[in-house]
Amino acid sequence: METIEAIFQAGLSNVRMGRVEWAGEWYRKVLDKDPRHSSARINIAALHHAYGSIEKALDHYILGLKGMGSSLYRWYKQPHQKHMEKSDWISQLRVFL
Repeated sequence: METIEAIFQAGLSNVRMGRVEWAGEWYRKVLDKDPRHSSARINIAALHHAYGSIEKALDHYILGLKGMGSSLYRWYKQPHQKHMEKSDWISQLRVFL
């Protein structure tokens, strides 16, 4: 039986070898076992961000940052921020990244 940490490390190893599709699959396996695994969620977001799927990246970044208790997530939850368009969120996210 594979542990969550072993599966996560397999994802990291695949990124280092340039096999990003396989890395994404490993990170998804981590999230299947533990949907709150912030590091896997952030790493999937980074893959989406790097390869052109910024909207998917944003969704994963927000969930990952929530799990980490990040100040960016607390900013996101402020009442005046809830009414922003997704494109505005993407612009703001780029400031932090």
